[in-house]
Amino acid sequence: MGLEKSKLQSWLDKLQQESWQLELIISSILLLIIGSYDDKIPDLILKFNSNEGFNFAFIVAILIPLLVFIKSNLIAHIFLRGLWIGCIGLRYISTDIDYDSFGYANKFDHFLKKKVVPFDSYIEKLEKICSIIFSYSFLMVFHFLSFSIFFTLIQCLNYYAFDMVESIILEVIIGIGTLLLVISGILNFIDFITIGGLKKTKYASYLFYPFYRIYNTFSFAFLYRPIHYNFISNKLGRTYMLLMLPYMFVLAFLGDKMSFKEYVYIPKKENGSNWVIENNYNSLREKSPIKEASIDKLFYNADEPLKLFLRVDDNEKTNQLIEKLCPEITSYNRQPYSLRPFNALKITWNDGYHKKVSLADHKARIEYSLSCLSKIYEVSIDSNQVENVDYVFYQHQNSGEEGLLTGININDLKIGKHKLIIRSKSLTKDSIEIGDSIEIPFFKN
Repeated sequence: MGLEKSKLQSWLDKLQQESWQLELIISSILLLIIGSYDDKIPDLILKFNSNEGFNFAFIVAILIPLLVFIKSNLIAHIFLRGLWIGCIGLRYISTDIDYDSFGYANKFDHFLKKKVVPFDSYIEKLEKICSIIFSYSFLMVFHFLSFSIFFTLIQCLNYYAFDMVESIILEVIIGIGTLLLVISGILNFIDFITIGGLKKTKYASYLFYPFYRIYNTFSFAFLYRPIHYNFISNKLGRTYMLLMLPYMFVLAFLGDKMSFKEYVYIPKKENGSNWVIENNYNSLREKSPIKEASIDKLFYNADEPLKLFLRVDDNEKTNQLIEKLCPEITSYNRQPYSLRPFNALKITWNDGYHKKVSLADHKARIEYSLSCLSKIYEVSIDSNQVENVDYVFYQHQNSGEEGLLTGININDLKIGKHKLIIRSKSLTKDSIEIGDSIEIPFFKN
C-alpha cells in the first residue's frame, strides 16, 4: 500500500512539474473559443428572454461577467506564465542577483537586498500564482455549471410540476420543495462568498447543514468539491479568492448595465403584444407541446377556413370547472392506458364503458360533453364574437394533445391583419370567472 502511494505521489509530482505546457495550450485555445462566441451572448439572452416556457435569460446573462472574468484570468495567466518562462530561461545565464556587481551606495544596496526576493523564490512565487489563476478559472466554470443545473431544476418544478399535478396537496408539497431549494441556494451562495463562514459557527452550522446537503445533492457539487476545499485550504488560494470576489461583483454590476439590442420601441415577445408566438401555429411550431390554443397557419387565402384547436387539460382544476358548468355531466370512466405484453406488446384501452352504456345514451352523452366543454371558451375575431361554434373532439397530431377542433369561416373578413381572441373560463374558489385571454394574430390575403 505504501509503495503504491509513493508511486502515485511520484507520478503526480512529475505531472505537476510538466503541467505548465498544458496550461498554456488550454488557456490559448479557450481564449480563441470565448473570443469567437462573444458576439453571440446578447442574441442568446434575447432568444431565451421569454415568458413562453423556461426563462434561461438569467443564466445566459451571467455568462457575460463570467466570460469577462475567465478571459481576464486567462490573459493574466498567459502573461505571467510567459514571464515565468522568461525567468527560467534567464536562470541559465544567472542563478541569482549579484548586488555587489552594481556598485550601489549602501542605502540602495541595503534596501534592494531587503525588499527584492531571491530569484528562485521569485520564480516559485510566479509558478504558484499562475497555478492559482488557472485552477480558479476552471473552479468558477464548475460553480457556474452547478448553479445552472440547480436553477434549471427550480425552473422545472415551477414550470412543469404545477401544470402536471392534479391536487392541492401535491402543489403545496412542490411549493415547499421549491422554497427549500431556493433557500438552500441563497445560503450556499452566502457561504461561498464568506469562504465557509456559515460552517464556522456552531449553531449556524447546525441550521445550514441540511440546506448544504440539499444544494450539493441537486447541483452535482460533489464533482468539484475536492478542488474547492483544496483551493481555500491554501493561504494563497484564500487570498486570491478574497481579491477576486469584489472583482466578480464589479463585473456582474457592469454586465447588468451593459446595453445591447434593447429594441426600446418593440414590446417584449409575449401573448397579447401583437407578436407571432410560434407555439400558436401548426406551421411554425417546432417540436413543442401546444400550450393552450393553436391555428393551422399565419396567412390565409380566400375561401379558406381558420382551423382552431383548443387544448383541454386533463387535471383536477379543469374537471372541477366542467362539473361546475355542467352539474349533470357524467364521466366516461376512462381508465389509464395499460400495456398487454402478451398481445404483441400492443397498447389497448382496458375499460368496460361500452358494455355498460347503450349506443343511444353514448351518443347523447357525447353531444352533452361537447356542449359542456364549449362553454369554457369564448371565441372572437377582432371585436366580434363568433357565434354557434361547432366543435369536434380531436387528438392533435403535434404531440397527441386532446381537446376541441373547429373551423371558422373568415370569408367575410377584410383583407389584412386580424386578431383571434380566445377567452377561457376558470374556477376561482367556488365562482366561475373569465380568465386570461389568448390573442393570435393572422392575415387574410
